[in-house]
Amino acid sequence: MPRIRSWQDLHLFRPDADARYKHINGLFTSAIDWPLIEAHVPDMLRVVLSVRAGRLPLSAILRRLATYSRKNRLYFAFRKLGRAIRTDFLLRYLGSVELRRAIGGATNKSELFNQYAQWVAFGSSGLAGIVDLHMLKIGNQLAWAGTAQQAAGSSEGFLIIRVLLQME
Repeated sequence: MPRIRSWQDLHLFRPDADARYKHINGLFTSAIDWPLIEAHVPDMLRVVLSVRAGRLPLSAILRRLATYSRKNRLYFAFRKLGRAIRTDFLLRYLGSVELRRAIGGATNKSELFNQYAQWVAFGSSGLAGIVDLHMLKIGNQLAWAGTAQQAAGSSEGFLIIRVLLQME
């Protein structure tokens, strides 16, 4: 999960217009439109099942929803549901030290691995003048192989590297 930047730009939404909270009331901007979401649940489920079944690519659905976004009630229902989910997550994030630590740790691991993959692929100093997708893929595979070798503490990682290089 990513780090959360620009807290001042995030909007949190009340579960209903009458909800008031003693210490965090100022964080909320408006309320979730539950009747809109409820009215479109069957359509939303149909879209989700179509994507899961592979009948429609997600990009096509996003394009359709965004094209007529001002008129499309389904678009607004997904948007409102997303706001409710994001608000729930952000409130859990604020209230849980363990969650913040877990997210920070996972993000740090991911960033360190990406730095390592760049170092493996390009020698850390940008020696490869042209970055192409194939080299990036090989560099990432080499980084995973190196990580696996370190974790296993054996020479199997170098065998994986040799196989990857022969695939090219």
